Amino acid sequence: MIEQSPRHGYEIITAIEERFNGGYRPSPGVIYPCLSWLEEMGYIAVAPDEDALKLARITPEGEGFVAENRSAADALLTRTLPADHRASAPEEIVTAMDDIKLALRRRLAACDHDPAVIEALTDTLRRTAQEISENIK
Repeated sequence: MIEQSPRHGYEIITAIEERFNGGYRPSPGVIYPCLSWLEEMGYIAVAPDEDALKLARITPEGEGFVAENRSAADALLTRTLPADHRASAPEEIVTAMDDIKLALRRRLAACDHDPAVIEALTDTLRRTAQEISENIK
């Protein structure tokens, strides 16, 4: 998307949401780390625009990377949501799913991938998934 035109992070979030007809909106916690990574790799340059907002522009290295990976980049731009995507779920369920993902990320970061913690989390998630499946009428 940055190859097509320079963009601010919130413009990328909005463009992705529009591409999925409102069914998916990436969080700033997804987009901004990706932009930082792209900048660290030298694929984009981020600089303030006339309003002092960070604007990402593709670099020659980024253009080369996209050119080398054109088919994968094009495939990303044609993705659609699966029919069973969470966009059809009630908001409280979507929020709870997001809460679980955040809790897992925080716990994994805090435990330094301790095998015992990973096993305990895996068991909890599998039991929860089974309980949810069994309670469907």
